[in-house]
Formats: sequence, C-alpha cells, structure tokens
Amino acid sequence: YDGWWSDPENSRMFNSNFFVSLLANGWMPKRSVDGNQDKNQWINSNSNFDMWTDGKQMMLNTDICLAYSAGDMEYVDMKAQTFNCCAWSMPSTLGDAIYELNDGKFCGVTDSWTVQTWNSLPQTHTVRERMLSWNKWSEEHNRDAHSMFREMRSACCQNASEYMWNESHKRDCGAVSFNTGRAAGWVERFVQDEDVWLENFYAAWRTVMHLGSKGKLVFLHD
Repeated sequence: YDGWWSDPENSRMFNSNFFVSLLANGWMPKRSVDGNQDKNQWINSNSNFDMWTDGKQMMLNTDICLAYSAGDMEYVDMKAQTFNCCAWSMPSTLGDAIYELNDGKFCGVTDSWTVQTWNSLPQTHTVRERMLSWNKWSEEHNRDAHSMFREMRSACCQNASEYMWNESHKRDCGAVSFNTGRAAGWVERFVQDEDVWLENFYAAWRTVMHLGSKGKLVFLHD
C-alpha cells in the first residue's frame, strides 16, 4: 500500500487525528496499487488536495468501513476494488472538532465563514427529512441549502469524478448527512473527545499486551 493515514503534521504525533481525517476529508478508490491487483485502497479526493504539500493520504477498506457504508440506512461493506463512489460526510458529523482538532478545515476548505455555514446545515436521516429541514433552513437563512450541499460535495469529491456516474448525478458512498459504518458512533465520539479515544486505546492496548502473559508481566524498575 502507498501512503499515510494523516497529513504530515499529524503523522508525527500520537493523537486521534486518524478519526478526524476519516470524517474531515473525501475519499475515493485507488485500484491496483503499484500494479498489484490484490492491493486496493482509498485516497484523499479533496478538490484542492496537493500530494506534494499534504502528503500521500490513504485509508484501507478496514479503515473506511469504520465510518462509512455503501448503504443509506444499513451497513454494506466498502471495498475499493469494486465500488465507484466518493466517501464523505457533512461537517455536522464532526461538530466542534473541525475547529478544535482540524484547524477549521473541512475537505481542504479553510475559509472559516464557509465552513461555519456548511456546519450549520441540520443532520437528517431520510431524504424526506432532508428536503423538509433544508427547505426550512433556506427560508430562515436566505440561502439555498441544496446549492451549499453541492458546494460541499464538490470540495470533498471533485477529484473523484472518474469514480462517479456523471456531473449531474454524483454518486456518494451511502448517506452523507449521517454515518452508517461499522463503528460510526465510536468514530464520532473519538473525533469529538480525544480523551474518550485515549481511555479506550489504553484499555485495548492493556488487553493486547496481557494476552498469553498472565502472571508473567512485571513492572520495570527505576
């Protein structure tokens, strides 16, 4: 495989940016890595993504499936080798983590007013809910919520156009206003509270380190 799970800055740090990166960027399939048909991955599809400054950012199928699903309401495995779609979710799934843990960036967009406006769009769980709530939002804010949605999609998925049906009918990987991946709830909790991730990381690490070593581990001496 080819790449890292975070940007160059966060790749040097022990933090929960892996989960932030999952939700704060768009992802598109990259097949036959280095010519190997058995190696397929997901790469950053943000419209302004620059590999030379942002580094090679990638996710494996087992990473993407934590947050995303190919199904709108139910879980369907995400496989880079077979799916032609862009995996992304609305900034409202990140909440304040956009500002606290990602420098106010969403899919590479850094304009704070734009990101804040996008983040104010309400989350919905069905197409009907989206139509009703977004129409109401449009009236209250004197802006077209549906046009803003297309702006977000373009920012997250512009580089994934070859994996989508056509320009008029974009193909998203499942729902985008809420996440239906295998561990979507935990991903959002880890994104919104790094302490929760640290507590669970410690518990998992302790369990793994103790496997097969009951009664054999000792504390290091000074």
